[in-house]
Amino acid sequence: MADREQQVLQRAYKLQAKKGPNGNEYVVRGAEVFCGWGTKSCVLNLPIDHGVSTDDNRPLITHKDCTSANISGFGTCRFSDEPCRPVLNQWEYSERNDKIFNRRTLENEYAVTRNSTAVCKNASVQGASPAARVAFASSGQTAPDYTDKELEHAIDIYEDVSRRWWRGNDGRDFLGYIKPAHTGIYNFRVRVENMENYQGGSLFIYQTEGWLKKRFQYVGAYDLTIFADSSKEVWNVCTDIVLKKGVNYYFEVDFPNLDYFSYSLTGNQDLGELGGEIEDKQKREALEKEGFSTTKISAMWVIGSEFEQFYQKEYGVFVNENGGMVPVVVLYLNTWYRELLSSALLRYLNNDKLLISRDFLSKATTVGGVVTTIASYVNVGSAVVSVASYLCTAVGAIITFLPDSKIEALQKKLAENESREPIKVCIYLRHSDSVYYMDHPLGAAAAPDPVSLEYEDFSEYEPEKLIQIKGVKYLKGTWQYFYGFDPRLVERPDVIDDIYNQMKPILEKVDKENK
Repeated sequence: MADREQQVLQRAYKLQAKKGPNGNEYVVRGAEVFCGWGTKSCVLNLPIDHGVSTDDNRPLITHKDCTSANISGFGTCRFSDEPCRPVLNQWEYSERNDKIFNRRTLENEYAVTRNSTAVCKNASVQGASPAARVAFASSGQTAPDYTDKELEHAIDIYEDVSRRWWRGNDGRDFLGYIKPAHTGIYNFRVRVENMENYQGGSLFIYQTEGWLKKRFQYVGAYDLTIFADSSKEVWNVCTDIVLKKGVNYYFEVDFPNLDYFSYSLTGNQDLGELGGEIEDKQKREALEKEGFSTTKISAMWVIGSEFEQFYQKEYGVFVNENGGMVPVVVLYLNTWYRELLSSALLRYLNNDKLLISRDFLSKATTVGGVVTTIASYVNVGSAVVSVASYLCTAVGAIITFLPDSKIEALQKKLAENESREPIKVCIYLRHSDSVYYMDHPLGAAAAPDPVSLEYEDFSEYEPEKLIQIKGVKYLKGTWQYFYGFDPRLVERPDVIDDIYNQMKPILEKVDKENK
């Protein structure tokens, strides 16, 4: 790279261009790194810098800084139960990222942003699922040089409370403060009233330590992106962030050319909708061909594993806040699907030939390990679009990790007033890591039942009416919808047989793979 180009690039970093084209900050030496299968994080090292740094002399890393000289290890690998010896592929990068001339390799290499990840070849070759993905807990860049006096101007942010902000005569950007009461994923939402002047925006988050003299620690930079989502009402710009309970956070919002906006911080809650039509044209045509309507009349929410894999510290706090219990499945069932699920579970309980191992839970090292398996059922039977294929995912998930006593309790509950009342069922799974029970004299042996069930009234359900349904607050997951049927073309006993016949080989495969 020519000297002039190098100088231009260096000036760009000094002019608040610490972010890459995707809005995430570039990573520098000293960034905190963690692995989804490791027991601890480490600091990214850079023995010899590449000649490009931020304005506070933090050397930027490149996509090739992924060797043992950069990454020392992540404690113990929870997959192999052996000391971590990472062998990483290169950091992911965008070709839009800036290039850095590496003085050691004499090559142009890409700068790496905070959202970049890499995969550990060791664990991947051994068959770890999900893959051992390595990510950055921070970019390593230093926090702003705020003073206590400047912090006095920070606006208090309250969860679920909308506020309006105007730029004062002092010309300051928005600076807000919050101390969350819960750990999890949050949505920071903004309503920009004059979108013609909107040129993009960023949210910078810092946390503070200390009492008399506050010390700032950089958390991350987030793009405030435009979206169109009727469930979020009038909000038209937002971003997702992860916050921990009881930590002092400061939000700095940078909106070029905007001097006022409304804002709100809410705990994430995946929203679904019953009564609407399926959007996928191919699935819609296949459903109609088999005698089913394309209306979403029941649904299942399944937790995703990303929060646990990429935010281990925060996830640990979340688990502790909830007494070790994690909600993993939520079912919204109308009367027909309530009766159908009840019949399918009764068929399982009365069949002596279907022998499923009860060892699956004990062999899952994390909640995410179980949840990943559950989520995989969502795609089972996608080639055969039928009501049986969709409900089979729910039945398979329930039978896989619920003991027979819980299945019997669920079946009996579903059988009560099954033809008259819709129902909401939430399934909780206790975290399998014994560390959560070490404060008890009996240790892990004192842990209560690994699963629990909660039932709620779903009386707000009305056929042919649009109804908003919710996943679990502060977590992320996916929705699986169950569709309507034409009783003239679909016989109830045939559907139960279809569910059972699809479910049996799936469960036998899970049983075989986990013995």
